[in-house]
Amino acid sequence: MALNKLSYEEQQTLLRDIEKRSPIDALLYRGWILNLNYTINRLLIESDEDTQEMLTAIFWIRTQGLLTEISSHYRKVYDNFDYGLKSGKIDPNNTLLILIARIYNLLEKIKKSLNEEEIIIIDYLRQTHCHVIQKGYQFDIQGNTLKTTYTFKVINKALHLDQIDEIISTYHRRYFRNNRIDYVSMAKDIALKIKDDIFQLNELFGVLNTPFSN
Repeated sequence: MALNKLSYEEQQTLLRDIEKRSPIDALLYRGWILNLNYTINRLLIESDEDTQEMLTAIFWIRTQGLLTEISSHYRKVYDNFDYGLKSGKIDPNNTLLILIARIYNLLEKIKKSLNEEEIIIIDYLRQTHCHVIQKGYQFDIQGNTLKTTYTFKVINKALHLDQIDEIISTYHRRYFRNNRIDYVSMAKDIALKIKDDIFQLNELFGVLNTPFSN
């Protein structure tokens, strides 16, 4: 619900609740990002193949969670604060507002640093490591119609399943080496693109994880 649909009292209640919950939310999200930061750093230097495979699986899961749930949460929080700022109900020097804006902008930067193919492969490989069967990528009957598309939340775009299959197959062919798909190198190439921003994000969450006042 947008803030402009609420009464003044409801707006203030919501904004106070956001301020109260921010350190708690940050604790939960920072644990996720701290693990992603560690996973990336370890993956880029690890030489043991079994450990590389394990870290790669974690990388897909953590990165997709960052791009979807964490990013979606802070977009909503940022939009609420942005309305409060523009309506004059929040001090532009509000410490929490400034920090939330930095986190939101960094999350947006990370998403924009990835191309559409990379976002699709991250989504697909997260599904592969979390579910036995990736039903979202299969034709299926929904009601009285045939499901033919899958929506990627990060880019807010629905693609035909045949198109998705071609994108994934092309990506697999690109990393087909020594008679197998090299998922470790695939993960490393994407990790290198977001490594520095993930480190910075981890630092910002460390600050947000501490209750403070303006």
